[in-house]
Amino acid sequence: MKHCTHRPPIRSHHANPLAFIENNFLQTLFTLFQAFRRPVIMVDPRIIDPVYDFLDEDTGYCYLGFKFQLCHYGFAVLDKIQCETTHDQVVTEEGCMDVFEEIPDDQKGVLMREKHARYLRKFLHGLNHNFISLEGSRAWIVFWCVNGLRILKQNIEKDLQTKIITFLKTCQKETGGFGGSPSHLAHLATTYASVMSLVSLGTDEALEVIDRNTLYDFILSMKQPNGSFIMHEGGEADIRGVYCAVAVAEMTGITDEKLFEGTAAWVVSCQTYEGGFAAEPFVEAHGGYTYCGVAALAMLHKLTMCNYDRLLLWSSNRQMGFEGGFQGRANKLVDACYSFWMAAIFPILDYELQQIDKNRFDMGCIFDSEALEHYLLTLCQDRERGGIRDKPGKTPDAYHTCYGLAGLSIAQHYSIKERETIVGGEDNLLASVNPLYNVVGYYHELAASYYAEYPFERTLSQPDESTYQAVSDQDKGTESSVYEEPSLAEDPPKSSPAKKEGSDPIYDEPSDQAAGDNKPNQDEQMKSLSLADQGEEEEPIYDEILDDYVQDEDNEPIYDEPYQDEDYARVEEPSTQEKKVYKQPSNHP
Repeated sequence: MKHCTHRPPIRSHHANPLAFIENNFLQTLFTLFQAFRRPVIMVDPRIIDPVYDFLDEDTGYCYLGFKFQLCHYGFAVLDKIQCETTHDQVVTEEGCMDVFEEIPDDQKGVLMREKHARYLRKFLHGLNHNFISLEGSRAWIVFWCVNGLRILKQNIEKDLQTKIITFLKTCQKETGGFGGSPSHLAHLATTYASVMSLVSLGTDEALEVIDRNTLYDFILSMKQPNGSFIMHEGGEADIRGVYCAVAVAEMTGITDEKLFEGTAAWVVSCQTYEGGFAAEPFVEAHGGYTYCGVAALAMLHKLTMCNYDRLLLWSSNRQMGFEGGFQGRANKLVDACYSFWMAAIFPILDYELQQIDKNRFDMGCIFDSEALEHYLLTLCQDRERGGIRDKPGKTPDAYHTCYGLAGLSIAQHYSIKERETIVGGEDNLLASVNPLYNVVGYYHELAASYYAEYPFERTLSQPDESTYQAVSDQDKGTESSVYEEPSLAEDPPKSSPAKKEGSDPIYDEPSDQAAGDNKPNQDEQMKSLSLADQGEEEEPIYDEILDDYVQDEDNEPIYDEPYQDEDYARVEEPSTQEKKVYKQPSNHP
């Protein structure tokens, strides 16, 4: 299927319609109907976008041909071959148009901030029995909600923070890594989710939970001889494992040459002839896997190893012309979660390529950030209950809410960089997300400062053979030589003593420059970062968090106060006795 993001498609599918009629009369009638049933809307471009002052009328109408307009049939997908996927695309476009026409003009482009925050908090305060199938993804649910709240610039009350920290402690395994719940094996995907959740809480109490010694051992045990990583013991190896391993290691400061030797070469082998990245070599390129490959290579400082020309071409062509959002693969439908998986690729590439040659790669905005904002704000918000949905006709969920908000943040800060404006004005502005990790840049900086003060020094959790000492016969007074395990000095602390009481740090708006699947009810395994085969140790056991079932809509948890601008003043400078300084986000994505 072909789609056009920048210009209306050519509507004539055959040079000689009369000759074609003789071969396929019904097909021709259907094609003509598809071509002419959609009106071409011609509007003076100066009325649509008064910011631009055109030299003449022809220039204005030429601009209109390139200017995105939400739900404009001039940008709809048309395909000569009619099949199931083309039918689905037409149905999706018509669903988008229905929603677009139902929403009053004064509500289009308005962010329902408080409703989204209320929706996400409901998941943290309790789940009903319908979520039992997501037992292995409870750590993911925590991440989706915590990260979504931080992107919305929301505080998380102290009691809820304590519950989250206690729950994630029980998910951490003695051998390293985190499981999706206390009863599940350690898994790279849920390790990523757990670590990023603790980072997003932004306190020493949360960061102290992470045992970096056993975490290093767990990641190293997942590594394969070819440089790839399996997701869990006995599990599959794909590019998700590489991304999760690299992101967690970089965030916690445990990266070394041994951990990722040969990994970049394996990631590059996953790039396809199309330009995107696949789950493994020789399969189809996919948006989620492309993000994993690009972000992993960028963190390893090896992005130039891939074919970035084809990568840019493939990635930019995933944005849909009619809806404004992104699809995950060629010939697929738009999906809100790819607002992050695809859009986050561009600020990473933008930064990395300008380090190579700023004059050559100073291309400006590589995707239409304004179009993505329109798609998420107008077509994907549930205006009654809160939350963000996949597309019109679907129901919202925590997964799409998290990644939809993250993609909206990426688009907004790209728009600020290019046009100094965002759709809906400053009231819609979200916190800046680091595209490499999908956490708010401010909390990434807190974690970076914390781990910089306490650099990682690996200590063996168990002594190896070299630590055993032979004791002479004379010392033991026996005829045989025996081996005795020495008394080891007490291991150094995993992290610093808590300097704060776990209180929620006041939000400090980061700089506008972005610092750097398991999907509920999703049939495509290629989109999943969290529901991959996770081994179970025993029957599911529910504990303190996510187990206070909400039996009906009237039994809702108590939420904290609505978002107020004055609550987010700048963080005060620490006293002279405190050596820890929280730096503002750097310009590195």
